[in-house]
Amino acid sequence: PIVTADGKVVGIHYAGNSSTRQQYAIARDEALGILALLEAEQDVTSIGVNGSAVNDGQISGIWVSSVKSGSPADLAGIQGGDIINTIEGLVLATDGTMADYCDILRSHRAEDVLSIEVLRYATQEVLAGQLNGDELAQVFSFAQEIEDQVGGDLTGDGGTYDEFVEVTDDTGTLVMEVPVAWSTDIDGSPILDDDGSILAASIQASVNLEDFWSTYATPGVVFYASDSEGQELDMAAVLDEFAGSYECTYDGRYDYDDGVYTGFYDLYVDCGGVGSVIVELAAAPGGQQYYTYLLIQAVTEADLDALDHILNTFFVLEE
Repeated sequence: PIVTADGKVVGIHYAGNSSTRQQYAIARDEALGILALLEAEQDVTSIGVNGSAVNDGQISGIWVSSVKSGSPADLAGIQGGDIINTIEGLVLATDGTMADYCDILRSHRAEDVLSIEVLRYATQEVLAGQLNGDELAQVFSFAQEIEDQVGGDLTGDGGTYDEFVEVTDDTGTLVMEVPVAWSTDIDGSPILDDDGSILAASIQASVNLEDFWSTYATPGVVFYASDSEGQELDMAAVLDEFAGSYECTYDGRYDYDDGVYTGFYDLYVDCGGVGSVIVELAAAPGGQQYYTYLLIQAVTEADLDALDHILNTFFVLEE
């Protein structure tokens, strides 16, 4: 507080600069109304998050360290560790501050319905929903996109995968979760250059890797990741480099963008005459520190649904 010589409060400091001896304050009369709300245990221009502005040049927003139980943020499904990218379509923290975030909250009532988009960094999901409205839901589903393109060619008699297990490669660089059924045969050995140096970290997972590589009736996944070595990456060239030769119908090459990774994917359908699907994906994060390559063979719809879980749990431990 700012007080007079006789102890009367005339204002409340909210900012200052010690090097220039500048101080900024809110007048007493303006603060009294807010104090009354706080004394009544009401939130003031708050959605119930403890957050701070983040901006690394690629991702900007409000990083949430904690969420108040029962608050609009909690009811919307926001969690600690999330990054709130936009509110009402306005990208937050582009200047590295919480100014836009605070302006939006000040210009709306506590009960107003506000659209919100969140990056759940832990699972690499982009979620959208509303404060005081619809709960957050995944914006992008790669599996659903593939299913729409395939048009129901995959069989649905494979059940669903209810249990997943975390697997890592031999270098400790890659982490992802695969269906427990696919963890019976794991190969985490890296891809090596002729001189024995590591070209890419790698994980292969399937019910049976030999059958995965030699037939079109066994589901499984392959994931590679390699350092960009400071070069600008061409994801189309990466796909061309790894492209396989399959007994499939080539459906085409498509853009890929999940809000974190961008690149391209090739889709092969009706593989081996058994109706399975092969997807090859090459993508890199915004900073292009590294690129990832994924190959998945899906025999049933459940296999393809596992793709979303794999992408949501995949993590590259950068040096």
